[in-house]
Amino acid sequence: MNSQLGYVLGGIFVLLGLYVWFAGPHSLLWGIVLIVLGAYFAYSLRLKRKAG
Repeated sequence: MNSQLGYVLGGIFVLLGLYVWFAGPHSLLWGIVLIVLGAYFAYSLRLKRKAG
């Protein structure tokens, strides 16, 4: 997986998380989970690129 794809996936997850967060009163937890997943994708790929 290249780093740009990781950033795109991370961005999609973060945007989905924000959308879910604001879409419904019961989806705060899902929004947080998606945002964390997106941040994890982007951050882990950044670490891999630094190590490589």
